[in-house]
Amino acid sequence: MIQQSTIDIVHTKPQNEREIHFTQANEVYNGSCEEINILCIDYIPNGLSYLDNIINKLAFDGKIIVIGTDLIQAARKIFTGIATLKEIEQSMYSGRYMIYKYEDISKIVLNKKLKIEYANVGEINYNLVGRRTLNG
Repeated sequence: MIQQSTIDIVHTKPQNEREIHFTQANEVYNGSCEEINILCIDYIPNGLSYLDNIINKLAFDGKIIVIGTDLIQAARKIFTGIATLKEIEQSMYSGRYMIYKYEDISKIVLNKKLKIEYANVGEINYNLVGRRTLNG
């Protein structure tokens, strides 16, 4: 079993002791992590279910950081003429399983009774920081 206070979840070969491949998440003890960084939610099959399960690995007062590509922002770029469909396809679908909306990610985090401490939806990407608190 993996017992680390901070883990970075990646979809490629882990490069250091903090990184684990997303398929190794079941080897992490529930409630054992102070920080989980999901740097590749778009590259994980069934990413929303994965997020729902990985949150169980957080200790109380632990935080989770999720970074991904926002589907709505990508569509907005196409509809406003900032980018073409071909440009978006080339930048987004290189190995990704799914592109999620920020709202889908935040809904899971809130349903798991985490507090969203920071959220940002940029030009095409989002990042969210959620924290597990004692009183939900």
